[in-house]
Amino acid sequence: TFYSCSSLASINIPESVKEIGNYTFSYCGSLTSVNIPESVKEIGDSAFWGCSSLTSINIPESVKKIGEEAFCGCKSLTSIIIDKNNPVYDSRNNCNAIIESESNTLINGCANTIIPNGVKEIGDYAFSDCSSLTSINIPKSVNHIGSSTFRGCSSLTSINIPQGVTGIKDYAFRGCSSLTSISIPSSVIRIGDEAFSYCTALKSIRILGSLQYVGNQIFKDCTALETIELSAYVGVPNVSTYFTYPDLNVYIFYSGTIKEFGERFDFYETGRYIIHCSDGDIDVGYWRAK
Repeated sequence: TFYSCSSLASINIPESVKEIGNYTFSYCGSLTSVNIPESVKEIGDSAFWGCSSLTSINIPESVKKIGEEAFCGCKSLTSIIIDKNNPVYDSRNNCNAIIESESNTLINGCANTIIPNGVKEIGDYAFSDCSSLTSINIPKSVNHIGSSTFRGCSSLTSINIPQGVTGIKDYAFRGCSSLTSISIPSSVIRIGDEAFSYCTALKSIRILGSLQYVGNQIFKDCTALETIELSAYVGVPNVSTYFTYPDLNVYIFYSGTIKEFGERFDFYETGRYIIHCSDGDIDVGYWRAK
């Protein structure tokens, strides 16, 4: 293993190698290029995790398995190419991504990725710690955004979540510290733990439709938050999640009536949280979905 070999700048893997094991090149921060030969059939979990200087990846036809988070944290990555004859993975339409062909799941992207129409899921950690990613267009074919998918994408300023996405998993956008607004379409019914936590530039949130599940502290430490817009149909049954915003003046725009808001949300303690309903305003403290 070359784990955390900070002086390793390039390596030529010999043809005798059949597998690149788990964590083999993790945290080789100076590694800029690697040659993966046709003999390699498997790339293990976190094999190149944190190779922050790696600029390109070429996956040969022979690779049949790529482990979880294999290229996570490769923040300088700008080119991803899969051999066109690979039966398991593809980088269709020169998308600069690794797509699992059968499931249409994008498992690894980079700053230059264009997510092709037809991709159904953006997998766990697909863009995690890609600090050079500034924007990404998610096509309407996508229905799930995985766990920690965009976690730590600190330069991401905008994101479009299309109608059709039904689930946003845990920590999906955690630490996207340049993101200023987010709109969650009515198709989304599940949001995982801390999905948008530590989005410290986030000022406005729109939640449309009816959520069925919300994880813990989904907007934890969103310290710039000013406004929240809620649909009259928002409802999160049997959830103890608290939407708390300490030391902030937050204005919540609710499209339903005062009575409807009271039926859907609990109130506790005191604080400066103004709820603008269709028939008047409420000045309440912290609140949570019933």
